[in-house]
Amino acid sequence: MKSILSLSGIAACAVITSCASPKGISSFNQRSEVALPHHGSFELSTGLHEPWHRTKSLDAKTFKVGENIEIDTRREFVYPQDYELAKMSAQGVMPATPTDFATKMVGLHTDLKTEDRNGLVVLKGTVTITDFQGFSKMGGDAGQPILDAKGRLLTENKMEFPKFATYSTPIFTVIQPGKPCAIEISHPKNGTKLVFDLKAK
Repeated sequence: MKSILSLSGIAACAVITSCASPKGISSFNQRSEVALPHHGSFELSTGLHEPWHRTKSLDAKTFKVGENIEIDTRREFVYPQDYELAKMSAQGVMPATPTDFATKMVGLHTDLKTEDRNGLVVLKGTVTITDFQGFSKMGGDAGQPILDAKGRLLTENKMEFPKFATYSTPIFTVIQPGKPCAIEISHPKNGTKLVFDLKAK
């Protein structure tokens, strides 16, 4: 347990160093005194930066320290979750037909708490990304193409279900107005970063 706590402490210090860039305790204290010059609102701009791509701007949020921030770029992904099996009749062939559907939220979702720590703004929470990764063929024998007596294709009779992957990154970082902070997050593309930029309103 001691080693786990030690590693967590090192990780937290690394995040503070990369975003607030204090040079020694005295410098850190000086920054704390001027970081929050007022008790008004702030605007947090967020961007998603994938390697070799331009940073994609997400929603900007206005808040007061102590309030929670939600960033949500998810969209509904509707897919069939049940099928009526293929049928042969005098009228012809009816392929497997969806009879019930489900919805999955796909994209980025972030819940952040904001705190004042000696004049510094602390953001803490979790970034979760749900990624659609294509379809997988289902149905076993019931999901195979249907052919006529001469081997000609009558219907492909596809039964496909989506594949999803979820990536989650806990966040604890210090940010100051006018000093953007980039944090690498778990993402389908390695090296992707979430970029925060804080402005006093």
